[in-house]
Amino acid sequence: MQGFYAIGELAKQADVSVQTLRHYHKLGLLEPSETSEAGYRFYSEQDASRLSLIRTLRELGFDLKTIAALLKPKQNLRDIIQLQLDSLAEQVRALGRQQVVLEAVAQASEGDEATLMRMQRLKVLASLNRLERESFLARQLGAKADDLASSEIWQAAILDMPESLDKEQLEIWLELAELAADDSFRQTLAHQTQPFEGLPKELLMAWQRDFTGILARASQLIREVQNLESDPAQTLVKDWIEALARVLNKEPNTEFISWMKQFFSSTQDKRFERYWELLSNLKALPFDAARAKAMHFLIEGLTLKQKSLLSKGD
Repeated sequence: MQGFYAIGELAKQADVSVQTLRHYHKLGLLEPSETSEAGYRFYSEQDASRLSLIRTLRELGFDLKTIAALLKPKQNLRDIIQLQLDSLAEQVRALGRQQVVLEAVAQASEGDEATLMRMQRLKVLASLNRLERESFLARQLGAKADDLASSEIWQAAILDMPESLDKEQLEIWLELAELAADDSFRQTLAHQTQPFEGLPKELLMAWQRDFTGILARASQLIREVQNLESDPAQTLVKDWIEALARVLNKEPNTEFISWMKQFFSSTQDKRFERYWELLSNLKALPFDAARAKAMHFLIEGLTLKQKSLLSKGD
């Protein structure tokens, strides 16, 4: 038929199969302009242009159902294109998550079985949304709803996660999540809280405020290059001992100071500093590396205080 393409001719010109054109006809995407009495399909130049458009949309990632909607009259083209852009953006994010997970296990030193299990675990962690990430940390770190509501420390450690994560943030999140799920890390964290179990919330909050202030004072003394034998340093250590003794209803004597030194020394773990560093990077907050130095300063102050009391025969 002059001016028309037979189905085989159009298929060859468009570099698609005859079966594809028949499938498009069945879906109502591309109907031939003419059909002979013998049932042969013939396509016009307009049909060929429509086929070219369909192929372009397919290459852009649109599925056939969406293409059918696009080609119908009175459809909002911009809305449908935006939906496709959103879909592609999610596909890019999904590929990014896959890349981060694979990179995390690529240099694994574990055996194949352990690596596969870790890869599956990281895949799940990488797909969590903000609320699920916060819930995961709360479960792993043993934080209760009351803790999150009342404690600034818990809120900083768990809440206010970013809504979405870029590649760098995702890498940070996976390291953070694995750290929080580590049994020895959690055991050390649980050990840190043992002396305060059963304390009324008001007392616990008061201690957190006091301890935050003590750490800030220790950091200030370090900046001033104050040694542990200076009057401000000795006063600070004394205030620290008395504040904790008051909260725990203990006498601030040599025995208590010895316990304090042993307890706080046992709770020092470089992984906690790393945990807070990761959180700071994840939330784009300033990281206070002085906290670990302040804690070391205070523990050394306890040693000096203990020796002083022992020399006096307390």
